[in-house]
Formats: sequence, structure tokens, C-alpha cells
Amino acid sequence: MFLEANNMEADWDGVSEADNETLVNTLSMMSPYGPAEKQALLEAEDLKTRAETLIAMTEIALALGPGPMPDQPLLDPKMLQLLVCPHTKYPLEYDEAAQELVSLKAKLAYPVRDGVPILLISEARPLED
Repeated sequence: MFLEANNMEADWDGVSEADNETLVNTLSMMSPYGPAEKQALLEAEDLKTRAETLIAMTEIALALGPGPMPDQPLLDPKMLQLLVCPHTKYPLEYDEAAQELVSLKAKLAYPVRDGVPILLISEARPLED
């Protein structure tokens, strides 16, 4: 189910031949999760705990539905190079933590909602000096 949801494939012959330790450790290293999640996997007390943690993370990712994984940027870097402030036509800077595209020239911050930039001046937040 996880593979289908993320348009991924697996070598099932290789999976069936791998021992549990190799399988769990390989899946932990290759998982599309962010640094904090991978650190939790690394620090697991034993193989059983690591496997349980990996399963829990996968179930959470499936429950959240399709979309970028935690370690993947919400906005495509190539798209960011093309976006400009609708007011000044100057480039925007992406503030990933605030989920905003910032126009230093206009002193405005445009929201990014569900990975979609809202480049409407009426939706922009004025920046404080």
C-alpha cells in the first residue's frame, strides 16, 4: 500500500531473500522520512523497536495521504526560481519554516498553503521592519 501510494516499486525476490535485520535496517536508511525520524530509527534500542518505529512512521505517512515526505521541500526549487512578487516583479525568498514567500523589496510575505503559493497582494502579510 505504501509503495503504491508513493509510486514506488520493490524487488520482491530480494525482499524475500533478505534476513529481518538487513531488511529493517535497509528500509530505515532508504525511507523518505526527515532527519528527526531517521534519528529515531537510528537510536532504537533493538531491531524490534526499530521495526515497530518504522511501521508506525509508515502508518502515519499513509494516514496523512499523498504529498511530500517530511524531508522533501514543499515547493520545487526550479519553480521558486521562476516566481516573482506580483507587486514589484522582483524574486521571492522561500521561508520554509513560516511557509511563506518573502518579497524583501515590497516588504510582503505571501502564504504557501498545502504547497501552493498564494501570490495575491490581498493575501500577503506585511513584514515588520
